[in-house]
Amino acid sequence: MNIHHLAKLAQRNFIKYSALLVLLVFFSLLQANAQTHIIPQPVTVTTLKGSFTLKASTIITVDAQNEAVGNYLHQYLLTTYNLNLKVQSGTSSKNSIQLFSGTDNNIVGAYILKASPKKILISANGAGCFYGVQTLIQLINITKGRSLQITACEIEDHPRFKWRGLSLDVSRHFFTVNEVERYIDMMAHYKLNIFHWHLTDDEGWRIQIDKYPLLTQVGSKMAYYSNNGQFRKFDNILGNGSDGFYTKDDIRSVIKYAQDRFITILPEIEMPGHSEAAIFAYPQLATKDSTGVVHQRRGILEPSEYTFTFYKNVLAEVMQLFPNRYISTLEAMKQMSLNGLKILLLLL
Repeated sequence: MNIHHLAKLAQRNFIKYSALLVLLVFFSLLQANAQTHIIPQPVTVTTLKGSFTLKASTIITVDAQNEAVGNYLHQYLLTTYNLNLKVQSGTSSKNSIQLFSGTDNNIVGAYILKASPKKILISANGAGCFYGVQTLIQLINITKGRSLQITACEIEDHPRFKWRGLSLDVSRHFFTVNEVERYIDMMAHYKLNIFHWHLTDDEGWRIQIDKYPLLTQVGSKMAYYSNNGQFRKFDNILGNGSDGFYTKDDIRSVIKYAQDRFITILPEIEMPGHSEAAIFAYPQLATKDSTGVVHQRRGILEPSEYTFTFYKNVLAEVMQLFPNRYISTLEAMKQMSLNGLKILLLLL
């Protein structure tokens, strides 16, 4: 075999093994990235060697401030992986997940997560500890041997935006309390903090108002009345629609569920526009044209003393339920703006 032939053989082998090396590095990086794939992407992520294994003997340790978050993690692991971990106060040198207060980052929601083969530390204040736990949950990797492992890493993170919202329209299609809670769970998983709850519109009134019982007795059944020819046909509901409403106890339950996940609820009460359900229940709310003809199906409230009182009473009951500073309302198209302005002046 001559030197020229040996050189060509060496060159081919070099190219072949170089390609294999590149592929090995690529797939190693791909695997590392997959193991630390987190949504939303943290501010900094450093992947380290080794992994932490979640097992029945793992202990969750908490301080007083983070006890509720520790119990949340316990319940999640029990429900999702049938892993019943002990939650205790203080610290532990054993295989443990330690949640404790304190971080140098003053941004609300900031946290630091450090995962090693021996333990996981999450240090944060308030919502930050909960967000750190959500990151931990996303890091759980089920191996071929069915063990639960978390790649060793160091993560520093904080929210980039104070308002991280998601909306749910329960007016055009009613969702049960259980379905709403599942929706909130998904929000929590991705560290969203504002739940925009669209409770009223032309297609249905979904919130109990004691002073106006017909809002739910009649206004929550708009799909029924539409399907039976007693109201106009809706072109923006699925199938035959879904009717229903939330009692005040339902509302309080959902608020508490959201608060436990550091989510604030922004209720939307559509007035003076998009109010056909309210007008169908109380026709005296309907607007009149310049000739005095009543138009129930325009969805626009009449700027009258009756409407003014209705506004005050409805919003008073809504404000008693929701601890949030804000209520979303007063959505109106251009032709409704004059009525909206008149009602605003009355409210002032």
